[in-house]
Amino acid sequence: MFYRSIVFIGLLLFFVSQNAIAQTAMGTLAVTATVGSVSTCLLNSVTPMIFPNYNPINSHSDDATASISVTCGTGIPYDVGIDEGHGLGATQDDRIMTETSPETTGLLPYGLFQNSNHTDNWGDIIGKDTMHRVGNNLPQLLTVYGKINAGQVVAPGVYIDRVTVIVTF
Repeated sequence: MFYRSIVFIGLLLFFVSQNAIAQTAMGTLAVTATVGSVSTCLLNSVTPMIFPNYNPINSHSDDATASISVTCGTGIPYDVGIDEGHGLGATQDDRIMTETSPETTGLLPYGLFQNSNHTDNWGDIIGKDTMHRVGNNLPQLLTVYGKINAGQVVAPGVYIDRVTVIVTF
């Protein structure tokens, strides 16, 4: 009899504990986030512009592109400008690359444009030759179109320039 009581109590505890494990209670957790608008602009990246090998006797110009990525808050107007660079005598309308060899001081004129037709010069005068955009909280990709005119007689070598990209908002 004692044995049956122990077995009965053991079975009873087993079933009671099974029911206790199987029972659950559930509730909800409210999750809230407030995202404010970005009230600034970021210059995310600028890719280099690399022209193909320039041949002065070719009858066509050499073209290249670079990209500028800018993120501004929604509704924020901004302008992207590019200065004249560091070439000796360069202007925003007539930029100049300089030959890198210490033995020579060759100069190679080129242009930077806002469109692939090379008609809209890219400078840094707001309202004249900058690119105007309005932010949308997402990266906006802008293409810079470069052109070296055909027929420029220059010494062989590597020519470089550095221009500054300016985001005004």
